[in-house]
Amino acid sequence: GDHQRAETVIADLVKRRVGRDDRFATVRREAKQQLLDVAAKATAANAIQLALSMEIVPGFPFPASLMFVYREWPAPVAAEDRLDALGRLLPGGEVVDADPGPTLRSWRQITMTPGTEEIRTTKLEYVVAAPDGRRVLHAVADVPVDIDSDLIVVLFDSIIDSLRWRSAPDGSDHNAPA
Repeated sequence: GDHQRAETVIADLVKRRVGRDDRFATVRREAKQQLLDVAAKATAANAIQLALSMEIVPGFPFPASLMFVYREWPAPVAAEDRLDALGRLLPGGEVVDADPGPTLRSWRQITMTPGTEEIRTTKLEYVVAAPDGRRVLHAVADVPVDIDSDLIVVLFDSIIDSLRWRSAPDGSDHNAPA
């Protein structure tokens, strides 16, 4: 099923990025387990998409995950009220000038301990109002890299800004990110 497919894809990704050298067996095993945990959380959250990264350019490690989930509004929200309604979904979120429409972002530094080692992680959340007024796209990014968080925020703001809406394949007025 989906778990077996995820395990195969993740194992192949880790082998390509970490390599097959026996010296890296522990790294491969830990990377695979962390990515499987992320995939399981995405499945549990009914994610519509999960993107995983291990490098930003060849040779420059950049482990990150970006998960997208739709959330329903309790009732349809008029276009002029969407930013305020997003604020209730992501209290304290900052307005992001993004092409997909009304968008809020929050971010914070957390420390993860996936074993014996503590890892500084930047966690970002975005809520984007879908044009149909019925749903919100909720994006969650985790970036366990010890670099300037402001640079990570700029990168992920650009990713969110690049989203475009398209009509659903069934011709309904529901929109989906492209």
